Amino acid sequence: GSTVSDLPVAIEWCGGRRACDLAGRITFHARRRGIKWAVVDYLQLVRPSTSRRGGSREEDTSQSVDELKAAAGAAGVGLVVCSQLRRLGPGEQEPRPNAHDLRNSGMIEAQADAVMLIWRHDRSNYARAMLILAKHKHGAQGARDLLWLPHRGAYRRDEQPMPVPVHRGPYAED
Repeated sequence: GSTVSDLPVAIEWCGGRRACDLAGRITFHARRRGIKWAVVDYLQLVRPSTSRRGGSREEDTSQSVDELKAAAGAAGVGLVVCSQLRRLGPGEQEPRPNAHDLRNSGMIEAQADAVMLIWRHDRSNYARAMLILAKHKHGAQGARDLLWLPHRGAYRRDEQPMPVPVHRGPYAED
C-alpha cells in the first residue's frame, strides 16, 4: 500500500513570500514532482508581487489571489487557499460565518469556485464543529456537523447534529 511519503507531496515553510515566488514554486513542483494540489496556508502572509503606494490590504490580497490562481491554472493544479475570518468587534455575538466574513475578502470570494468554512460556535467544545459550504459555483451550498478525531488529526461527519443558537443580526438567516 501507499504511504504519505510515497505521494507527490512538497511542503515548504515560506511565510511572508511574494505571490510570484509562490506561483513559481507551484509551477516547479507541478512539473518536477507531479503535484495535483497546492495549499497556501495562510493567504494573509502572502505579499503581493508589486505593491502600490497607498494601496489597501484588500487590493494586495486580490493581486495575490490573481497570481496564485493563474499559476495553478496554468500548471493544471488545484488550489486551496486558507484564509482568516474577520474578528468580531467588542460586544458582537458570533453569528454563523459566511463567505463575506473572509478577512480582506474582496477577490477571494469573487474568484473562488468554492468557499468552505470551519466554524466552532461552542468555544468550550473544540471536538465539535460545522463545515459550511458557503459558496459553490457548480453545486449546492450547505453545512455538515463535524467531530474532531485528535488521534487522526482529522474531522469526520458527526451523526448527532450540533445545537446552534439563533442570532438575529446582519448575518441571520430568515
